[in-house]
Amino acid sequence: MTIASERMYEGRLIGLRVDTVRLSEGRVTRREVPEADGGGRED
Repeated sequence: MTIASERMYEGRLIGLRVDTVRLSEGRVTRREVPEADGGGRED
């Protein structure tokens, strides 16, 4: 379960967010999640 999400970086081709999550055993941890837009965007 995601408790919080914070966008750390957003560029033209890739972004990075850090999620704070609660695992099934109850422990809380952070996950770094890269996000790619596919590189097909024309600005």
